[in-house]
Amino acid sequence: MVHFLKKVVQFLRIALFYTMLSMNLLLFLLIGKILSQDE
Repeated sequence: MVHFLKKVVQFLRIALFYTMLSMNLLLFLLIGKILSQDE
């Protein structure tokens, strides 16, 4: 049971990491679009 919980926690940490990564990427692209529109 403990081993299963450790696996779940590890999976959640990886999922959270990739979620943050993709959110940052979207934010970066959005800022890039706004900046390019100003020119």
